[in-house]
Amino acid sequence: MEIVQERILYHINSIGNLNTYDKLKIGDIINTDVKQYNPFRASYETGHGKPEVYWRFAKEYVIEQKRIEINENLPSRWRCIWLSDEEHLPYWKTKVHNNFQIVKMKLNGKLFSGDAHWVEAQPKPFRDLSRYAEFYWDGQIFRPGKLEYLFEGKAEVIELV
Repeated sequence: MEIVQERILYHINSIGNLNTYDKLKIGDIINTDVKQYNPFRASYETGHGKPEVYWRFAKEYVIEQKRIEINENLPSRWRCIWLSDEEHLPYWKTKVHNNFQIVKMKLNGKLFSGDAHWVEAQPKPFRDLSRYAEFYWDGQIFRPGKLEYLFEGKAEVIELV
């Protein structure tokens, strides 16, 4: 984890689906210290009746518990904004639904980078998931190409891409 000031990264803002927020505009500021931005946790709390939602909740719960065990100061996947650098943006564009926008953001706060390979798992035993979560939070790279950034702090939209 690093503390960043004026760091520039990209956010893919999914429109609709589980995201209840409007499109972002230049000048918009997201402050995760004031309001939880991540819209996906709400989907776990309200439920959609789909089994994959509950597997995803269980998976994220195990990952969050491992974060707290390793270092509770790391950005939480429950509260963070997910970001990408320019190099990994093409990969992440393939992982969202068709209706999205990409924004360039200026960041001030806590930033963690991890290999999403470890946490994109399909259903598996929690013992394995817990081990993979440890690899993720330790910053181990399984293979290049799936780097994701978790950010907590103040993020300003500076450009619509």
